[in-house]
Amino acid sequence: MNDKICNFSKSKRNVGWVMLTTIFLLFGCQTRSPESPTPSPDNISFDTRPFVEMAQKASCTDIKNKLYVIDDQFVFWTKEGFCDDGRYAHVLYGKSLREELCYSKESFAALESCQPAYEELFNTILQNLERPDLGLGSTHKVIEIRLAFE
Repeated sequence: MNDKICNFSKSKRNVGWVMLTTIFLLFGCQTRSPESPTPSPDNISFDTRPFVEMAQKASCTDIKNKLYVIDDQFVFWTKEGFCDDGRYAHVLYGKSLREELCYSKESFAALESCQPAYEELFNTILQNLERPDLGLGSTHKVIEIRLAFE
């Protein structure tokens, strides 16, 4: 009878180890932390890491948080989320965060501004946020920058 109890205890321990190993393999082997930005693709001539870091640190991004490089000249960021203030932001930048060309944001009220030279481009993008090419068609090159843990 003691042999049966010992065998049963060993099998329970084996099940425990199998469960622990499975949990570790499923959840314990992340290769990238949320802070480690996705590197710029080779076909982009400028550093997109500041944009990636900004997008990853942004609040209110539980619905959408996407970055696009357009024609190797612009970065478009769109984010949406469930929160009381700042539920959305759509921003067209030049090649750096300091070059904010156009924006449409919510902050208790809708805020919009756009440099006249970029209004047509920005309005086309805003009307086509769900399209992979942002509605710009084959005359423009649009590359989505994947964010870690998107």
